[in-house]
Amino acid sequence: MAARLGTQDLLGAAASTDTDRNAEAVKRITDLFLRDCERLRDEHVAVFDEVIGMLAARIEAHARAELAERLADVPNAPPNLIRKLARDEILVARPVLSRSARLTDDDLVDVALTRGRNHMIAITERPTLSETVTDVLVEHGDQVVVHAAARNLQARFSDHGFGRLVERSRGDESLQLTLGDRPDLPLARLKDLVGHAKAAAKQRLLAALGTRSAALVEEAVENGAAQVDADAYQALWNRLGSGEDTGEAVRRFERGELGETDVYGFALAGQAIEAESALNLLARMPESFGVRVLVEPQDDLLLIVCKSLDFGWDTVEALRRLKVRDGRTQPPAAKLKSSYETLSRVTADRVVRFLRARDPASTSNVLGVVTER
Repeated sequence: MAARLGTQDLLGAAASTDTDRNAEAVKRITDLFLRDCERLRDEHVAVFDEVIGMLAARIEAHARAELAERLADVPNAPPNLIRKLARDEILVARPVLSRSARLTDDDLVDVALTRGRNHMIAITERPTLSETVTDVLVEHGDQVVVHAAARNLQARFSDHGFGRLVERSRGDESLQLTLGDRPDLPLARLKDLVGHAKAAAKQRLLAALGTRSAALVEEAVENGAAQVDADAYQALWNRLGSGEDTGEAVRRFERGELGETDVYGFALAGQAIEAESALNLLARMPESFGVRVLVEPQDDLLLIVCKSLDFGWDTVEALRRLKVRDGRTQPPAAKLKSSYETLSRVTADRVVRFLRARDPASTSNVLGVVTER
């Protein structure tokens, strides 16, 4: 390995204070590493790590930035060198902070806490971000950092992280709309977001909504309601693009974005066809299945499907309001909620798998037994 690295050149560079000579040595050694990196063992990578790291400390920032750019996408890039580059000035650090898989969550957290806004923004550009990292970004970053993190749809946020995002959206209409566009925003946090957005809703939603929905939002705002009702939610969802029976559920599913928040929004907006389509897609059932969920007089099938999808009770209740009733007395919501909370998801999954394997018309015989367990 030493011979391949050019022993005399390396010794000369190690003793040199000439930045140009050191930069040329870094370039040549990096060329050699990149040529062979896919078949190098860890011990060989460690040699490159030590040698390039030693020389990189003696070159100008623009040369270090070029080095960072070349190594940012290499899966087995020298790890110690990558960590040093990540803590360098932002010109150097940005490529590895935004792209290098060599940086661990601990590395990213340390950089975020010690290097400041520009480094945090670079971290928000990564293709994926864990809850551990986003918790730090939304807690310690300024509003620019928070916006950047919220715009990254591949970033994962803990419930606490979403709570801080919503809290920091007070008075920030742009951030409110960004959060409203996130398909993974939990329903409880969506309610908080709408509550915080009352003033913004009056100014922005009224300009974009039809007369009927606008009047409902205005009434909710004027009353200063702490909890915005279903009509206000309908206005919000219409503002976010859930048009009446437009195939939105299919489009969101094809983009990998369809989730419980969408089903809840469709139900609150009275968009039965979209809600049916979303249930079919998420439960992987035949086209007629979602219709049966919403037209059968009893709620057994609805409870089972929603439990298998791990939906919250708010979503179940919103879907129940879409159902066409036949005039018979229905169980009180409190009793159904209790049944839903005690229903095992394992049991619900088993029943849904059974239903997938059979003609949907043959499902009624198994439902009553399951929801009584």
